[in-house]
Amino acid sequence: MAIEQLDKPFGLILGSRILKQKTIDATSGILNLHPGLLPQNRGLETVLNAIVRDLPQAVSGHLISAEIDRGVLLETEFVPVLEGDSVRDIDARVTSYEFEMAVRLVKLALVGSLPAGSNLAEGNYNHPLDAQGLAFATGKL
Repeated sequence: MAIEQLDKPFGLILGSRILKQKTIDATSGILNLHPGLLPQNRGLETVLNAIVRDLPQAVSGHLISAEIDRGVLLETEFVPVLEGDSVRDIDARVTSYEFEMAVRLVKLALVGSLPAGSNLAEGNYNHPLDAQGLAFATGKL
């Protein structure tokens, strides 16, 4: 069903916000673009956590639930890491991929063609890195 035919608004968030269940329930869905591979890289500092944990850099588009980085995974796109990249280079590329995915998924939502997706029931939440983890991540590149 196309967005204009929905009886509730459709939302889009780009950033880290925890929404209350009543806010989520008031919509037909809220799309979030996550700068990491879900469900393996939940939480904040995803670029650094991917480096520390040897995970690929990725962007995940999902319909949120009340749990952090859970819900229905719609799409994942892997982000290349190039030789000589700094953390800032990777972060900038991930952000660019997020915006490209946002445009693509919003266009699909507008015509009622979002993919069916899969439930994000796994993955541990990654807490922000301490100074030692940060030094390790930045020195690992």
